[in-house]
Amino acid sequence: MRTERIERVRKLVYSLLDEAGLDSPASSLMHIESVARISYLLAERRGIEKSELAYIAGLLHDVYAIVTGEREKHAEKGSLLATSILNTLALFTFSECQIITEAIRNHSSKKRSDDEYSEVLKDADALDHYLSSSIISAKDRERIEKAFFELTEKSPCL
Repeated sequence: MRTERIERVRKLVYSLLDEAGLDSPASSLMHIESVARISYLLAERRGIEKSELAYIAGLLHDVYAIVTGEREKHAEKGSLLATSILNTLALFTFSECQIITEAIRNHSSKKRSDDEYSEVLKDADALDHYLSSSIISAKDRERIEKAFFELTEKSPCL
């Protein structure tokens, strides 16, 4: 999926990562792009009306941690950075900003259940971590299995 809003968010995210002068930006970019795509696919499979917002939440979900190198409370701090980014772009309604930032705020709380966008982002993040390392943490096992099943069993290509 490529929309003007996605491309504008992507451009700003890439600019922030470039300004941060990261040693290995490729792995960070791969993670956020992968989580964005998986989020979109899961949102589509689950019948979520605005799957574009799930994609954008995926693009923004770890930007704070990547740019600052801080992992502690990165979801909460990342939601504040995402709010700033979304406000700067002025492409989203207040309600859409809330959906995106709430998903980012909740994405590290994988043991609890939240709104549908948060759940999509949590599942996409867990699945991408598994796909990139083949390690399944106990807390993520159920999420990974559920997301993997959704993406493979419901595929029109299978």
